[in-house]
This record gives sequence, C-alpha cells and structure tokens, in this order.
Amino acid sequence: MRYRLIDWAEPYIGETAASIIFPIQPVMGAVAGIICTLVAVWWARRIGLVWWKCLLAAGSAALVAQGVARVFWVITVFDKFLENPWILIDPYTGGQTSFGALTGAGIGAALALYAMRAPMLQYADVLAPSGLVGIAIARVGCLLRGCDYGTPSDLPWAVQYPELSSTYRKHLSLHLIDHDATLSAPVHPFPIYLALWCMTCFVLVYLKPNLFGSKPGQRAVGVGLLYLVGRFIWEFWRQPGNAPMVWGPLNAGHAFAGVSFVVLLGLFALVTRYSERLDRPRGRRPAAEQPQ
Repeated sequence: MRYRLIDWAEPYIGETAASIIFPIQPVMGAVAGIICTLVAVWWARRIGLVWWKCLLAAGSAALVAQGVARVFWVITVFDKFLENPWILIDPYTGGQTSFGALTGAGIGAALALYAMRAPMLQYADVLAPSGLVGIAIARVGCLLRGCDYGTPSDLPWAVQYPELSSTYRKHLSLHLIDHDATLSAPVHPFPIYLALWCMTCFVLVYLKPNLFGSKPGQRAVGVGLLYLVGRFIWEFWRQPGNAPMVWGPLNAGHAFAGVSFVVLLGLFALVTRYSERLDRPRGRRPAAEQPQ
C-alpha cells in the first residue's frame, strides 16, 4: 500500500522485543543532544567563541532537557506516577514533552554559562539555532515510536502504524478502522512537519545570521519566535487527544506556544534595548571572547 511508509517502525515502546533492546525515544533524544552539541561547537569555532565553553553549555542543556522533559511528562500522568514512581526513570515506559525539553535546555545552558562567567547572549545566539537541529532529530524518534501522530489524511505521504501501536488502538476506539484491520488509518506525519520546520529555520538563520538584528541575544530570541510560529500552525494537524484540548480547535500545544511567544516578544524587546548590559559577564571577560 502506498501509505505503508513506516509500518516497519517500532509498534509501541515496552511491548516488543525490539523496544526492550532499543528504547527509541531516549536513544533518539541522546542522539539529538550529541548532534546539536557538535553543531553548536562548530558554529562557535566558526565565529571565534571559546569552543569548550560552548561544548559544556550545550552538553548541560542537552542533559537538563532530558530530565525536565521527563518531569513535565510525569506531571501530565501524575496518577500513574503515584501508582508506580519508577516510571520517572524507566526508559521503556512513558515519554517526554517538547516544551519541557525546551525549558530544560534553557535552564541547563544558562546555569553552565553563568558558572563559566561567559557572555550568555553571545553563546545563546549559537546554542538556540543549534537546538533546532536537536529538535528535528528528536521528532524523528516521535515518528518511529508513533507516540505523537497527526490527524487522518489521504495524502501520498501519510503514514500508518501496526497493530500494537498506540495509534492503531486509538483509531480502533474511534472506529476509524475495522477490528480486522492490520494497520492504523493513514495520518499526517506530524513529527516530520515539525522536523522540517526546525531545519528550515536553522538554514534560514545560518544563511541570514542577522535576520533578527545584530545585537547579542536577538538571534537566539528570534529563533524561538520563529519556531513557535511554526509550532502553533502545525498543531492543527496534530491528532486531537495527543494534547489536552483547551478551547475549540486549540489544544495545550497552542496554549504553550501562544504564551511562550508573548513572553519571548517581551524578552526580545528587553534584549534589543539592554543587550550590552545583560551580556556583561561576572568578572573580567577573557580576551578570546571580546566582541569582534
């Protein structure tokens, strides 16, 4: 069938021999963290920042992002956590939330840069675009696991999931497929839409580094705003029920994206006006990090 693009993917984490050997979401999260760290280091060396400080900041961001994303997910299923606290660290059970990962990445990077007395905004202008690459890779893990799928579709690039997947069970409960069906209904590859948007934003910012201005921090905040615009739009192609509905066709993803966008707009105005004062590190700045 033309829709069977990923019927070879892992059906449902914790229910197959493949998932016991290869817990797809934590592994893809780790791969995403490593690759976006390498991209950040490459970019830092290219513009003359201290590469090892960028390495430590990106590594800290990746590690904290994994933990906070997990905690955010546990909050959404707190009743299950009370029954079995082990799910907080069990890699074969449950998942993570993208907004938790983004929050954790920001906290991890900020703490590392503060501890190293590095100019945060200059490094943020490298770390934020590199993070888009990590998000794109992590979204491939979402596609393979089938935990965050799109609305039903008859487009040629729609995908289907096998019987043991959560997608299949959801479609069965909604009567979108018959009980004797071997695959879920074809759906939009929602994670791939987000991954492509992230890579588009990365390429755009790489080719136009001063797209949002030349002051320290403007690129970092601008990247966040650009990502949130796409995230809000693509949420309309996300399967209802994957995120709690808030109002009409808007779900929790829309709410988080909207609130975060407003916060970042305020931060962009703050950075634009006070960037030099905000980017002043504690103590004497190393010569290698003097503005060029």
